[in-house]
Amino acid sequence: MKNFIISILLLIGSQSHAQVGVITITTEDFIPNAQWYVVKSDDPDWDNHVSFYAEVEVTKSVLQDILDDFDLKFKDGDPDEEGSLYWYLDNGNGYYSNVMFYLEEEGTASLDILTFTEEED
Repeated sequence: MKNFIISILLLIGSQSHAQVGVITITTEDFIPNAQWYVVKSDDPDWDNHVSFYAEVEVTKSVLQDILDDFDLKFKDGDPDEEGSLYWYLDNGNGYYSNVMFYLEEEGTASLDILTFTEEED
């Protein structure tokens, strides 16, 4: 019975695209794969950011889960001056988010979400 329960847990755990939760890293740490993270830094440019990095298809799937809550699709993204896509989201509670999708090297991509109030825009 013990082996059966462990097998079920391993099967369920292996089907997950991303871990639940957000971890904190420093600017010297390696970027985690398929994990939400924030960067601990004294630089105020890192405030209110959360990021995600994984293979392109995994990253697109995670992004689409976010966009579904706003009735948006990947194709609705606007390109910035560097060719990355972004979406401006109104969270409906006085906060707004810029969601950025970046293609990285070797079949990977990243998401960066900056959340702010209208006064900070």
